[in-house]
Amino acid sequence: MKGKLSALAASFTSYSLTWAGQVAVSIFLQVYLYSLGYSLIEVGIVGGLIGGVTAAVQPIAGEAADLLRGKTQYLAALSVVSRGILVLLMMTYTSFPLECAWASLYGAGTAPFVPSTMSMVADETPDEKVGKSMGNFRMGGSLGWTVGNLIFGAVALKSIKDAFILASSFSLLSAIPLLMSRDTPAKTPVTKTQ
Repeated sequence: MKGKLSALAASFTSYSLTWAGQVAVSIFLQVYLYSLGYSLIEVGIVGGLIGGVTAAVQPIAGEAADLLRGKTQYLAALSVVSRGILVLLMMTYTSFPLECAWASLYGAGTAPFVPSTMSMVADETPDEKVGKSMGNFRMGGSLGWTVGNLIFGAVALKSIKDAFILASSFSLLSAIPLLMSRDTPAKTPVTKTQ
């Protein structure tokens, strides 16, 4: 559809913004919880729940991305919006049981993003260039992570809570390019011939 972003541009931009915002959760959430008096074990449990739940849900999220092929940008957008909301909840309501609940929901909300955006890239890329496209896509995440560390480090010097607000904004903003992207028709499955 004319006037819409390509899946490659949308996923690259969204992935960059998402990984920039992820810095606040991956690094500064632990620092923040420790500053509130959480033990290092509790901080580790909260951080581990995010990754553990993401790992457990990711195969299911991948199946969902396969079922939605051609429209996976909506699943990816839902993922980043849920993350944006949950970042604020993790910062605001900070009892240990609630942090565990938010971390689990954040992990589940994170799971659909990568399979969805990777399938967007794969569907729009000619087979002989999938590796290059995936490399460029992942470069977006690395650039976002690099810039996010610099930005959030500077912001956290003033107020660590401001880092979470900014991270939430990055997550919410990363939905925009996804929702502006065109549908990518799923590729025809390759069949083996003998």
